[in-house]
Amino acid sequence: LTIACICGSALLSRLPQGVVSILGYVLPSLHAALLARMTKGQPKMLISGIVLAFVGWMMVKLDLLNWIPLASKTWVVTLLAVFGSMLYARITYRKKAPKESV
Repeated sequence: LTIACICGSALLSRLPQGVVSILGYVLPSLHAALLARMTKGQPKMLISGIVLAFVGWMMVKLDLLNWIPLASKTWVVTLLAVFGSMLYARITYRKKAPKESV
């Protein structure tokens, strides 16, 4: 993993800045693909992910995340949507799971 990170860093430094900036869209795209796969047939989970992403996006647009020292705050939107969707899935799974008798 360390070797892959070092080689990847060296490769990124040789790419044009336009290509590197485009690669910033890979993580949100992967999240969207995973969310679509995870929520197939579960519209409530899909809606919760969309709502959480919208809330995160509004927080970025309203500058409510100025306390974060990084220049780009868009990763917060992805983080909120991913972990929020996982939390929603966990909560709804607990409600639906049958209780085991000991």
